[in-house]
Amino acid sequence: MHSFKGFTLIELLVVIVIIGLLAGIGIASYQGSLENSRVGKAQSDIKELFDAIKRYRVLEQANVPADASGNIFTTALWDASGLVPEYVESIPLDPWGRGYLYDGHPDTESGAYQSSVCSAGPDGTITSYNVAQNGDDICMYFQY
Repeated sequence: MHSFKGFTLIELLVVIVIIGLLAGIGIASYQGSLENSRVGKAQSDIKELFDAIKRYRVLEQANVPADASGNIFTTALWDASGLVPEYVESIPLDPWGRGYLYDGHPDTESGAYQSSVCSAGPDGTITSYNVAQNGDDICMYFQY
């Protein structure tokens, strides 16, 4: 009687399918973790900018200047705002490669004057004219 050693074609195909399923699950999990880490990095950057703005207000006894109408400004105006380099080393880009936005009076105003620092989030779109946090926007608001 002949004895053949090895795996059958069906056994090999089953193993390949199982490995493919496990790889697919791993890749999906990795992509979710990657996006969560980007959101966490944006929150950390916004907190750093928020703290720099608070220090500026205390030490300069003034509000951080926005554009002429007090509206949103982006990376180029951050550098001209007086925060860099005295209060923060530099203004980073968000984890999606876009600038953080500063707004002197967001839609969420209630009582005292408010400001916000925001990232447009993964979709790259601020969903309100005055940077009110909607959708996947990542924002921090403060009163003064």
